[in-house]
Amino acid sequence: MCGRCGRRLDTPAPEADAGEEPRPVPHSPGRFRLLVAALALVAGSVVVGVVLAFAAARGLGPFTGVVPAPAVTGPAALETVAASASSAAPAAGDVTYDAANVLDGDPTTAWHEGERGSGIDEWVEVELAAERPVSRVLVWNGYQRQGRFADHARVARMEISVAERVFTVDLRDLQGPQAVDLPEPVTADRVRLTILDVYPGDRYEDTAISEIEIFGPRTEGG
Repeated sequence: MCGRCGRRLDTPAPEADAGEEPRPVPHSPGRFRLLVAALALVAGSVVVGVVLAFAAARGLGPFTGVVPAPAVTGPAALETVAASASSAAPAAGDVTYDAANVLDGDPTTAWHEGERGSGIDEWVEVELAAERPVSRVLVWNGYQRQGRFADHARVARMEISVAERVFTVDLRDLQGPQAVDLPEPVTADRVRLTILDVYPGDRYEDTAISEIEIFGPRTEGG
């Protein structure tokens, strides 16, 4: 016995009249309409996004004057005009060891201090073209000429003087440039490097520095 209609389950269901057409099951348009509305909303959002992006790229409408923030870049090399030193080793034929060698862009030439011993407290100073904030000193330690690096002493510890500020730093005993970043930019028109300790040379006592570059914070558009 069916619990819903009371019909016995062992009897066949009544057949529809021969002349009566089966009635179609009515369908609800609700779901279809919701689907169409959702698709229209998504398409509209895409179109609006494209229009807004186009306007922003050309500074139109409410986006006029909106400029992307510039990318953050590294420090910029500062122009240098001269170098001086407390002493310099005498020239050997055509090879010179003057302070100017640290600014010639050639790491195979070098400043060699000229005092007896390893040159503790000797210094080399770089003059800038104008007073500028200084944030980094790039140093090619020792005599970087091929096959001569270990012959002469190299700076192990040095003092960097920038205006009234003094920083003590350790350098590594290796060929190639190494950067010394100051804790904060210091405005000055010259930078002095003073030898405090050295890595001894295998053949000679004099201490050498091959190249120096000075850097400052990169200005807008620089």
